[in-house]
Amino acid sequence: MGVAALLLAGCAKGASVVAPSGTGEQATPPGELLLLFRAPQGAVRLGGEPSGVPEAMKGPMSEPAVDHLLLTTSWWTVGMTPQQVESWLLAHPPAGSTPNASMVGGGSGTAFGETFALPDQGAYQERSLATSATAWHGGALLRVDAMEVRVGVRSARNEVPSGVTRLKARTSRPGPGGSPVTRTTSVTDVATVRRIAALTNGLPPLPPGIRNCPMDNGGRLTLDFYTPNSPTPAATVTVGLSGCRDATVTTPQDPAGTGLNATPSDFGDQVLRLLDPTL
Repeated sequence: MGVAALLLAGCAKGASVVAPSGTGEQATPPGELLLLFRAPQGAVRLGGEPSGVPEAMKGPMSEPAVDHLLLTTSWWTVGMTPQQVESWLLAHPPAGSTPNASMVGGGSGTAFGETFALPDQGAYQERSLATSATAWHGGALLRVDAMEVRVGVRSARNEVPSGVTRLKARTSRPGPGGSPVTRTTSVTDVATVRRIAALTNGLPPLPPGIRNCPMDNGGRLTLDFYTPNSPTPAATVTVGLSGCRDATVTTPQDPAGTGLNATPSDFGDQVLRLLDPTL
């Protein structure tokens, strides 16, 4: 195995861990995913993270960079070297899993990691067990992370607030010679504003993974929603008018933005019909 870290596609270190709510759908909780882990012979499970853990073991070596990540961790000690632990885990993968990535983390204490991918289940995707091992008191310290991405979940932090009363809309489309042509309009009819807000809040989050999309010519629709006393937008929605036609919503609580799957509903076309089809 090489020294360079091989990260999961679409994954990044340091993602937020947020529990989902209001779903009602059932799947294997991450805590139960841990039951699929096959500990090395003689390994002892600890009650939690021990004190003095090296920096390389402070978090998963890779994790999906999404909001709705469910994560549960267990800790083990075993009388092996980290490399022996790694070899043992590859020879005894979790049931139904596929080895997905090998990693080496440096910094304060070298850690050797393996990630095992598990099939999607219901509304849970990118299900995996990630392991990392480092030298520890003559043996090895082993961290095991069970991770699942909950799709189809949104929260108040990435929704248009209920109290919006006006919006500004603008389109940008390719013009002659490739220069963009921009058109704008303002809407103060509260019923229309809130109808568009409801359509926006009904869009599901963009699922993880890679998709094939039609040609994107660069057309965009941007919606800025305002509450009565807000000089700045309470929420901004940007939607593609070609290509995958996905949307992104940003709010003061979610400045990085959340991707929304606007393709099946033809969201952009619906909004333009409510505003001005010639916009």
